[in-house]
Amino acid sequence: MTKNRFFMCVFVSAAVIFLTSGASAQQLPDPVLASVNGEARLLKPGMALWEKAVAGAAVAPGTRVRAGERSSVLINFHEGGFVKISPLASISYEVMAESDGKPSRVLSVETGGLWISVQPAELLERYIIETPGGAADTREGAFFIEANPADKSSCVDVFSGAMTVRSASAPMNPSAIQQNTRALFKHDQPEPETAEMRSAFDISNDAYSCKEKKISQATIKAGLTTVEAIETDDGYTLIVISSSGSASFSGGEAAAQAQQATIIEGSSGESEEYITISLSSNSAVAFLRCLEPGQACASDDECCGVCDNGTCREVKDEKSIVDETGLLVFSAEPQTEAAYYETIVITRATTAAFKVTQCETPPVISEVTAGGAAASEGAAMTIESAECSASAQKIVTWKVSAECGYVASSAVKVGTETKTFSALAEGQTGSQQVTLNLADAEPKTVEISATDSFGNKTAFTFTSQLQLHESMTTPPTIKDVTYGGRAAQQGAALNATISGCDSQLFAIAGKATARCGSVSSVSITQNGTPLRATGTSDWSASHSVSSQGGSASFRITAKDSRGNESEPYDFDLEYTVEQDPLAPPTLTDVVFDGATVSSGDSREITLTNCASRSYAISGKASTPCGTITGVSAARNGTPLTVTGTTSWSASFNMDATQATDEPVRLSVKAANSAGVESEPLEIEISFEKDIAPPSASLLTVCRVPATDVYEPVKIYRNDLESGKIAIRGAATAGACSLARVEVSLDDGASWRPAEGTSSWSLAFNPSSESYLAQARAVDAAGNLSDEAFQSLEIQYSPLTREEELLDIFRRLIQAYIDKNSSGFMELTSDTFTSDYQGVEDSSSLEASLDNKFIAESSIYLRYQVSATTVSGDNGQVSFNWDANSSTTGYAQSAVFFFRREEEGWRFIKVQDPNTFLRYTSVAAYVVISADSATLTADDEDETVVYATVRDSAFNLIKDGTTVTFSTTLGWIETTALTEGGRAEVRFEAGTIPGTATVRAVSGSVSATPFSITLKQAVAPPPPGF
Repeated sequence: MTKNRFFMCVFVSAAVIFLTSGASAQQLPDPVLASVNGEARLLKPGMALWEKAVAGAAVAPGTRVRAGERSSVLINFHEGGFVKISPLASISYEVMAESDGKPSRVLSVETGGLWISVQPAELLERYIIETPGGAADTREGAFFIEANPADKSSCVDVFSGAMTVRSASAPMNPSAIQQNTRALFKHDQPEPETAEMRSAFDISNDAYSCKEKKISQATIKAGLTTVEAIETDDGYTLIVISSSGSASFSGGEAAAQAQQATIIEGSSGESEEYITISLSSNSAVAFLRCLEPGQACASDDECCGVCDNGTCREVKDEKSIVDETGLLVFSAEPQTEAAYYETIVITRATTAAFKVTQCETPPVISEVTAGGAAASEGAAMTIESAECSASAQKIVTWKVSAECGYVASSAVKVGTETKTFSALAEGQTGSQQVTLNLADAEPKTVEISATDSFGNKTAFTFTSQLQLHESMTTPPTIKDVTYGGRAAQQGAALNATISGCDSQLFAIAGKATARCGSVSSVSITQNGTPLRATGTSDWSASHSVSSQGGSASFRITAKDSRGNESEPYDFDLEYTVEQDPLAPPTLTDVVFDGATVSSGDSREITLTNCASRSYAISGKASTPCGTITGVSAARNGTPLTVTGTTSWSASFNMDATQATDEPVRLSVKAANSAGVESEPLEIEISFEKDIAPPSASLLTVCRVPATDVYEPVKIYRNDLESGKIAIRGAATAGACSLARVEVSLDDGASWRPAEGTSSWSLAFNPSSESYLAQARAVDAAGNLSDEAFQSLEIQYSPLTREEELLDIFRRLIQAYIDKNSSGFMELTSDTFTSDYQGVEDSSSLEASLDNKFIAESSIYLRYQVSATTVSGDNGQVSFNWDANSSTTGYAQSAVFFFRREEEGWRFIKVQDPNTFLRYTSVAAYVVISADSATLTADDEDETVVYATVRDSAFNLIKDGTTVTFSTTLGWIETTALTEGGRAEVRFEAGTIPGTATVRAVSGSVSATPFSITLKQAVAPPPPGF
């Protein structure tokens, strides 16, 4: 037996109760109701009332679930697998802890069947199923388990996997049930009965059962006339019925109403087979005596089976069902084998009775009429309305009766409306009727239905449709039609005469009548165009005929209030014209600007200023027929305002601003009352312009005077006005006022408008370094000022004046460092002067640089600009400098002066007494060095001593400069000339040891003394050593 689990079997009122004990179960996710088919209930833990089961609800431990009739419940487990509860089955759910700490799910089947499919889970020990007959457990597989609380038995079908089964009477004696095996176990049998099973696992089969069909017996007690309830040792209640006739339980249904529960009569003292009914204390059932097989009979109702040729024959009840009212119903079918009956189990909550189910004949609906005419099933009937009526009302009658029981209900449905009738007494035939209202042509379905007390139904259906009386579609009639007072017959061709030059009015009249209702409208058309008609029954219209005559076709129609339209009434007219009204008007006596003109004339007018002037044209118009209705005039196609008709005039204004090379074309036409126009009178006027032009001039560019176009204007970045080049100028009008001033920046290739006229300006963002500017003025007549013979060149530098000067200065210094004398002199003015020897003018400066660059292998100079100043065409750059690469900082300072010449800024003067520009023999620095600073005083050892001489700019001294040497010991040459800034002499050690102090002097500058060590000479060894 599984640890921590035991079974206690208690037999109480045909039920087996299993008690469990053990540790608290590890928390498992609750199962969930996956679906509920039909009605099902839940009883949650601690609750006294059952509640409706709905899909999605959780099933907590301690919950009971039961399914109603024809209902089922599907429960899903979190770890996979499911349980399906069959109809009328009831279970409870628990969770039990095993000794290893894993929980097990426990399902207690109280009654009915259960489909279950499970699989192994990591957190789950097993699945336990408790039943009244015992218990089963498994880890995986598919099963069907059914419990019968009446006899405390259970059965299981194993479709896959395996299951261990224990009887309630021998819980320590488990039996393993394998796949495709059916097992039946009871509470009082230690071992289950097993048999092979080959059914399919089909959870949709709600009628599936694993129980065996059993035959129960009851014995007829001699002398008894009532039913006895005998309690047996196994807990059953056997219902024993006497052979003396009908019997029923107290409170049950009347015996007459239980015709399907039959009793087989047996011989006195003999034992016969009967149905065994297991009942609870509050159940009720009834029986009726019947004839046994072999006895004579007149109908099936008398036999326990069927009446076959006057003799009762046996049948077998295959199954019992529960109908929608909850009553048990037996169906009997002929069988060849002995009559056996099933055990009927009635649960505690059920009250069951047998009822009659033999009558299946439906009620009868007969003698159906509609408006007095007989109606047949499925017929389509037409009902005609009265004359000039759009609806009909008819009475529908019928009779209804029941073949079985009584008519419980009946109804009639017409379209979407339904009328119901009360129930009839048994055997009563009802005469019923309904009023049928038809107001449109839509067919209406009439459905008569009846239901008897056995639920048998019948129906009678037909359709009815309104048919209007022929008067409702008869169209109106048109008659008595006249045109111009003369009769106009249908299809006639009439003539009418037009006299005079004007249009003429003709009248049309007639009558219209309708059979039903009234005439609602009359329509008249002339050549398809509607005319306005007045009146309906008596109608009329009029229309105007042009003096041109012609022909016309007329059509008249009428509509009544039903929408019926008459046949068209047609006739034609031909009009005769006595006088031609289409002769065109004539234009005469036409005068333009005081001179008579004719069509096709040309005139030329000269304009000498821009003043506007009015020009007039006038004349007369006449027409042979009708009247002049209007005169129109146009200037180059644009209409002019004309006053008068027979005497007319028009005018237009013209000034030099409107005049173009194209002539002005004037056109005049007249029209008469017939709509005919005259030939147009057309003349051309050419306007020539002889007007003095305006003038324009440039004044300043960024406030720099620009009156001399031959002198370029130089503009720097710091000259810009709000970041733009601003050109300003003036313009003077000629004969016409100034219209605008335009400026070109590309020597007249393109033009842009300036702001202002007499005093104008143009500001633009610079995008290049050179512009060729012109200005021109345009007057109101479009005349241009004389073309400029020369554009003003505007030179723009993106630098400031100081930046430009500083750029020239840096290029000058770089040429010096690069030993590029030609580049240096290119940026130096021919007028260069200085106060310093060797660089007094540009020639000596160039010579000084050339000599210096030849003598020096490389030039070193570092500098830092301290100030840049520009004033007009003069500028200067102040800077600090140093030519000694072995030091830091700046030991010298200088000022270079510049002047703006035609080629740009040029170097004109230097202010620096130690200027690096000169190549001089005036020493400022002398440094002594030697090839060797240690010699032997042996009167033979010697070395070379050097003196490097530099000027005040730290440049190497000029070649040929004299340097004087002296020493305190030894011997040295006393003078030498520099070459490449250095003088060299020979030094001899002599014979006296010690430290020789060497000195060098160039001009007034002495070098720092240089020491040479003279070592004691060592005497040579004697000969032979």
